[in-house]
Amino acid sequence: MDYILGSLTRGIGNVEQAMFKLVILCLNIFNLDSRLGMLKGNSVLS
Repeated sequence: MDYILGSLTRGIGNVEQAMFKLVILCLNIFNLDSRLGMLKGNSVLS
């Protein structure tokens, strides 16, 4: 029984880690987009 619970919690942990990485990846892409947008905006202004 403990073994089943252990593997379940480990599986949930792996899913949480994957979600966390996905969220960080999305945030990085969003930050990159806004930085590129700022760069484009600055180049248009100058």
